[in-house]
Amino acid sequence: MNQTISIKIWSDIACPFCYIGKKHLDSAISQLSEEQKNEILIEWKSFQLDPTLPESSDLSITEYLSQRKGIPLHQLKILNQRVAEMGENAGIHFDFDSIKLGNTFNAHKLLQVSKQLGKGQQAKERLLKAYFEDGNAISSIENLSSLAEEIGLSDEETKNAFSNSTFEEKVHADIKEAQTLGISGVPFFVFNNKYAVSGAQPIAVFEEVLGTIFKKQNDLTEQTIQGEVCNPGENC
Repeated sequence: MNQTISIKIWSDIACPFCYIGKKHLDSAISQLSEEQKNEILIEWKSFQLDPTLPESSDLSITEYLSQRKGIPLHQLKILNQRVAEMGENAGIHFDFDSIKLGNTFNAHKLLQVSKQLGKGQQAKERLLKAYFEDGNAISSIENLSSLAEEIGLSDEETKNAFSNSTFEEKVHADIKEAQTLGISGVPFFVFNNKYAVSGAQPIAVFEEVLGTIFKKQNDLTEQTIQGEVCNPGENC
């Protein structure tokens, strides 16, 4: 009997390495056989890098990071260019100048209801693209409702995401679980509750992890692979 491969991923929407890491994992999974793909179950877990952010801000993402990190603007622009180049290699067109800074909590509530409806993957991809490529204010319920419609949620399902306290509680539960596990940065991938990968690892790393799991389902040793992450208190 085939065994499901569980992949739990803690990440925030306002996290470029989370977007790159997702694309790299997607690429690794695309190399698997159809039978193996069908054995993989991905669950996106909520995590907020900066829960203190207001719903909207007049600051650009570069100005915000400069204030949070104490790094001069010109240095941050160089760092952003490096991330943009990583993104291009993964098929992402980062547009840092158009990012609308804001709290991601509402977006996580939409992600939670989407997960319940079997659309977690679609929701995560659309939210990341909206924030990093389309300049969409993902803190806005109006904007999020439009994105929800794109991924196939009904009006009632979308309203439920923002009015039902259950989904707010689910966001907090994911964040608390991350704290319990000692997760200090995202993205953070946990395979079969045993094998952890931290950061936007190269595609080859995810291929190796998946290959190891499929070959040694019952003989997987606990370990963590470290990589580049975004840390709490900042949007990278």
